[in-house]
Amino acid sequence: MRTCSRLLMVLLMLAALPVMPAEELPIPPGSRRNEALGGATTLAPGKNYVRSVYETPESIDAVTDFYQRRLSGVAPVREGRTVTFSTAQGVVKLVPLENGTRITLIVGPR
Repeated sequence: MRTCSRLLMVLLMLAALPVMPAEELPIPPGSRRNEALGGATTLAPGKNYVRSVYETPESIDAVTDFYQRRLSGVAPVREGRTVTFSTAQGVVKLVPLENGTRITLIVGPR
């Protein structure tokens, strides 16, 4: 009986965890997760979000094309060298690097 209640408690805790962006938004093949720059944040009640950061050797133009094909109907917004896609699932932010592109996925209230 005790094992059953512990299992139930663990399952309830797992159900309360936020959905990770990788499950909500597509990631280009070959992208590597950058654990140092991602994480969950709690700023205020109701303003929680999860940020995951990936890096890919692909150019920002190739990654922009990837997201334009997969996020149909969502137009990219360009600010300087940064490209942002805002969807119902979250935000995709692309920043060019010296050798590729950094992809930041943000899921939650913005």
